[in-house]
Amino acid sequence: MVSPVCAFPGCRHGAYGAEIHHVDAWKHGGYTNIDNLVPLCRYHNRVNDDDPWRKSRGHIAMIRGAPWWVSPRGYHLKNTDRGALDQL
Repeated sequence: MVSPVCAFPGCRHGAYGAEIHHVDAWKHGGYTNIDNLVPLCRYHNRVNDDDPWRKSRGHIAMIRGAPWWVSPRGYHLKNTDRGALDQL
Protein backbone atom coordinates (compact mmCIF):
# COMPACT_ATOMS: atom_id res chain seq x y z
CA MET A 1 0.00 0.00 0.00
CA VAL A 2 1.20 3.50 -0.76
CA SER A 3 -0.21 5.37 2.24
CA PRO A 4 -0.30 4.67 6.01
CA VAL A 5 -3.44 6.83 6.39
CA CYS A 6 -6.66 7.51 4.48
CA ALA A 7 -5.60 9.06 1.15
CA PHE A 8 -8.12 11.93 1.47
CA PRO A 9 -6.40 15.28 2.26
CA GLY A 10 -6.42 16.10 5.95
CA CYS A 11 -7.86 12.76 7.05
CA ARG A 12 -5.76 10.93 9.63
CA HIS A 13 -7.65 7.66 9.92
CA GLY A 14 -5.07 4.90 9.82
CA ALA A 15 -4.88 2.48 6.91
CA TYR A 16 -5.19 -0.45 9.30
CA GLY A 17 -8.92 0.23 9.81
CA ALA A 18 -9.55 1.66 6.34
CA GLU A 19 -11.39 0.20 3.39
CA ILE A 20 -9.44 -0.54 0.25
CA HIS A 21 -10.54 1.65 -2.65
CA HIS A 22 -10.11 0.96 -6.38
CA VAL A 23 -8.76 4.20 -7.91
CA ASP A 24 -10.04 3.16 -11.34
CA ALA A 25 -13.42 1.75 -10.35
CA TRP A 26 -13.76 -2.01 -10.51
CA LYS A 27 -17.18 -1.58 -12.14
CA HIS A 28 -15.42 0.26 -15.00
CA GLY A 29 -12.73 -2.39 -15.48
CA GLY A 30 -10.23 -1.21 -12.85
CA TYR A 31 -7.80 -3.89 -11.72
CA THR A 32 -7.45 -5.26 -8.21
CA ASN A 33 -3.70 -4.78 -7.87
CA ILE A 34 -1.37 -2.67 -5.74
CA ASP A 35 -1.10 0.04 -8.43
CA ASN A 36 -4.86 0.64 -8.35
CA LEU A 37 -5.64 0.32 -4.62
CA VAL A 38 -5.48 2.93 -1.85
CA PRO A 39 -6.79 3.03 1.72
CA LEU A 40 -9.76 5.30 2.38
CA CYS A 41 -11.67 5.59 5.64
CA ARG A 42 -15.26 4.40 5.45
CA TYR A 43 -16.66 7.91 4.98
CA HIS A 44 -14.28 9.00 2.21
CA ASN A 45 -14.71 5.70 0.38
CA ARG A 46 -18.47 6.34 0.28
CA VAL A 47 -18.30 9.95 -0.93
CA ASN A 48 -15.61 9.41 -3.59
CA ASP A 49 -16.94 9.87 -7.15
CA ASP A 50 -16.25 6.56 -8.94
CA ASP A 51 -17.64 7.78 -12.23
CA PRO A 52 -15.20 10.08 -14.09
CA TRP A 53 -17.98 12.26 -15.51
CA ARG A 54 -19.46 13.03 -12.07
CA LYS A 55 -18.00 16.11 -10.49
CA SER A 56 -19.98 16.50 -7.29
CA ARG A 57 -17.47 15.54 -4.56
CA GLY A 58 -14.17 14.84 -6.27
CA HIS A 59 -12.23 11.61 -6.58
CA ILE A 60 -8.94 9.90 -5.83
CA ALA A 61 -6.44 9.59 -8.71
CA MET A 62 -2.98 8.04 -8.91
CA ILE A 63 -0.39 10.64 -9.95
CA ARG A 64 3.29 9.68 -10.11
CA GLY A 65 2.52 6.52 -8.12
CA ALA A 66 0.81 8.30 -5.22
CA PRO A 67 -2.87 8.87 -4.41
CA TRP A 68 -4.09 12.44 -4.87
CA TRP A 69 -7.58 13.85 -4.38
CA VAL A 70 -8.90 15.74 -7.41
CA SER A 71 -11.54 18.31 -6.46
CA PRO A 72 -14.68 18.84 -8.55
CA ARG A 73 -12.95 21.95 -9.98
CA GLY A 74 -9.78 20.06 -10.87
CA TYR A 75 -7.46 21.00 -8.00
CA HIS A 76 -5.01 18.26 -6.94
CA LEU A 77 -4.25 17.72 -3.25
CA LYS A 78 -2.21 15.00 -1.58
CA ASN A 79 -2.47 13.66 1.95
CA THR A 80 1.00 13.26 3.44
CA ASP A 81 1.82 10.97 6.37
CA ARG A 82 1.37 13.90 8.75
CA GLY A 83 -1.97 14.93 7.27
CA ALA A 84 -0.56 18.13 5.72
CA LEU A 85 -1.48 19.15 2.18
CA ASP A 86 0.84 19.42 -0.82
CA GLN A 87 -0.48 21.13 -3.91
CA LEU A 88 0.38 19.81 -7.36
